Amino acid sequence: MNSKPAQFNPHHYTDDQLWCLGLSAISVQVNGQRHDVLRHDNPAAYRKILSAWWEITSTNEYRETIDWLSNKGGRSVFNQDWGYYLTLHPENLPRLLDNLRDSDPKQYTRFKTIHHYRDVIGGRGIIAWDIARATFLARMAVTAGYIDEEEAWKTVMEYGGITRRFFDNWFEFAHSFLIGRQYSMSNLDDETGKKYLSASQYLLTNPESLWVRYPAFKTQEKETVNH
Repeated sequence: MNSKPAQFNPHHYTDDQLWCLGLSAISVQVNGQRHDVLRHDNPAAYRKILSAWWEITSTNEYRETIDWLSNKGGRSVFNQDWGYYLTLHPENLPRLLDNLRDSDPKQYTRFKTIHHYRDVIGGRGIIAWDIARATFLARMAVTAGYIDEEEAWKTVMEYGGITRRFFDNWFEFAHSFLIGRQYSMSNLDDETGKKYLSASQYLLTNPESLWVRYPAFKTQEKETVNH
């Protein structure tokens, strides 16, 4: 006997709530979880993930991490490197890369990434990388039992407003996220990196994906301006 397909949006979230859940959709897709619920399954598994990857084992540690992502995040180091890159004369870049290749391989890869994406980075930088991680952390923390749903939604919805100020569509958001991951993790060519690329492609193109269902970026901003 065939099982009945799971109902979409079982908790009857608003369109804006569902749109904001899309901020962490790449990581949710990679982890094989539902996009239309705030709280995921298996609290024990997410407690292990939070501990192993983020050193989060309590509510306070979660809040400290969210505060770091809000005020600094991965973009703080990226912005320093990007600013330095912009001051370089083109003739000096090869010399810099040659020096870093052996002395600091990680920094060498970071500058190579910046140079590769120099024409598309713009003023947004890799802020989507921090937005996506913060909102996914909120969903993991509420699943793990470190915060309640009200606190999780507050974080997710606030980042929705921030995202709309920086991006016009999900493609731009995905690009910023993937550049951020490549800058932070060194490459997109490993098996995990390929999963993130595949997840992004699915979200951008599949009619059933949350991004295709809820593509609008400017609704909330326009409503705020009108008031």
